[in-house]
Amino acid sequence: MRAQFFKFSILLFLFTGYSCLLFAQIPNAEDFVVTEFGMEDGLPQNSINEILQTEDGYIWIATFGGLARFDGNKFTKFDRSNTSCMISDQILDIYADLEGAIWIFPAHANTLITRIKGEECNTYKLGDGVSQRVGVIENYDSSIWAYGFGEFFIYNTEGFKKTEIITDPSVRNDALKSKQGTWFGIEKSLFRIYDGSIVKIWENITYFDSNINSVYEHPEIEGRILVVTADGITELEIGEELSFIGFKPVNDIVLDLKFDNNNNQYVTTVTGIDVNVNSGFESLSPFNEQESIRIKSFLQDNEGNYWMGTEGDGLYRFRKKAISMIDKENGLQNEKMLSITKLTDGKILMSTNCDGIYEWEDGKVTLSSVHNYIDTGCYWSVFQDSKGR
Repeated sequence: MRAQFFKFSILLFLFTGYSCLLFAQIPNAEDFVVTEFGMEDGLPQNSINEILQTEDGYIWIATFGGLARFDGNKFTKFDRSNTSCMISDQILDIYADLEGAIWIFPAHANTLITRIKGEECNTYKLGDGVSQRVGVIENYDSSIWAYGFGEFFIYNTEGFKKTEIITDPSVRNDALKSKQGTWFGIEKSLFRIYDGSIVKIWENITYFDSNINSVYEHPEIEGRILVVTADGITELEIGEELSFIGFKPVNDIVLDLKFDNNNNQYVTTVTGIDVNVNSGFESLSPFNEQESIRIKSFLQDNEGNYWMGTEGDGLYRFRKKAISMIDKENGLQNEKMLSITKLTDGKILMSTNCDGIYEWEDGKVTLSSVHNYIDTGCYWSVFQDSKGR
């Protein structure tokens, strides 16, 4: 009987652990299953201002036509027609706190903040006739703070109460040494929440050419913070003195900084999204060059999917393809397979039809190291025994 073999390009199932760093390498949409959502799918509007995920798995979307919640199958809309406490459908930003409440920031009602949690819905007013937007900060103890127009407020069940800035040197030193306490910045000053108070730590910082937009603790290095300004990201080390570590410029006006599940850094700008690669921040362009789609918002969810909200083109979900092809383009010299074996270390051994054994590891195909000991040729079966041989 004549020997039979199958000629095919190898199809490998790629599980969730494989998808982590692809977006940091600025991929194309072709690497993913892309799903587009628009108003016909239940979105209130096709311009997406912010996307976030709560601990219960829901995806929340802020638009200029209201708020939407996605449960994996359908969108539920929240607007003035069905949510009594909402004072505007034009939502500029949203924030999810540790207790699962959604904080809503209307586009043109700058002193009003709406809070939705379950069936509860309330809108709070911080001031009168003020044109400046307010922001929300959450501390480690789940306390919620609001700031804007030079004033600070702490939230309780009755609303927001104005609080004063602490400048006492002894309190400042205690706050600086504390292991906990959320950092934030206003203009060119850094503050920290400590012992139920707002404490000013440094002021008139000279490391920035523009005012501070936001501050994040470094996700990987304890004692460092990342400060977001309009022109880039400044890394600082906290100690008795504030030490400059480095600055990464961005070629556009920066709005905020985000992280994916592997702590890769993304900045939202006035024209799109940039991703931090080895050489600095570069424009994230997952769509075909022919498509002039502006990305406004970004999220990686707890399943590893990437979500991108656009300026007028709806919402996109990028799910890593379950099947990927390995062929000559990847370095496989013979596409006729005799056997495929997965080793305990995760490496794949592929025995080709008389061209030797190849290895698949870290997204690359190479001629196997077994050929340091045996000639290339036809090997009908390759396997690993219980002792790892």
